[in-house]
Amino acid sequence: NRRELFFTTNTSLPKTAQIAANPKVCAYFCLPSEWRAVAIQGTMTIVTDKALKKELWQDGWTMYYPGGVDDPEYTVLMLTPSNIKGYHQLSHYTLDPADL
Repeated sequence: NRRELFFTTNTSLPKTAQIAANPKVCAYFCLPSEWRAVAIQGTMTIVTDKALKKELWQDGWTMYYPGGVDDPEYTVLMLTPSNIKGYHQLSHYTLDPADL
């Protein structure tokens, strides 16, 4: 029962270095056509656990990371939420990640 969100990215991108320097982030997902969104604030960690990176690996990702799960450009980021705010039309709500 995980409460984290996982993202993949390229190791060489500036964002990876920025996260290493300051792990406080906010990810925003929205459906503009429905006026629905969620903002997730928390701490982003660069995953170094090879077993977890392998567990998350998808075969189709070889088009981005030709070296597979061991490709040096394959980076997994883990967002641990500290605050979740949702929006639907003109109303909003806050969730405590511990309650999920």
